[in-house]
Amino acid sequence: MRQQRASLLFDATYKCVPVQFYQLVVIMIYDSISDLYLPVFYVLTTGKTNDIYEHLLHFVFIATKRNSS
Repeated sequence: MRQQRASLLFDATYKCVPVQFYQLVVIMIYDSISDLYLPVFYVLTTGKTNDIYEHLLHFVFIATKRNSS
């Protein structure tokens, strides 16, 4: 799934997370071949703040840069 541009979809749920966490964020990428969004990251968060989301996006960026080289 190497693409120059990727469509990302973020979804979050609050109902099925362990007690010490606040939400589960699922990050999906669109695969044009299968015409589906495929989950690539599952992230448990302890809150719902801008700071948490910035850290989440930062680590996703680092992980994708590391894997694409």
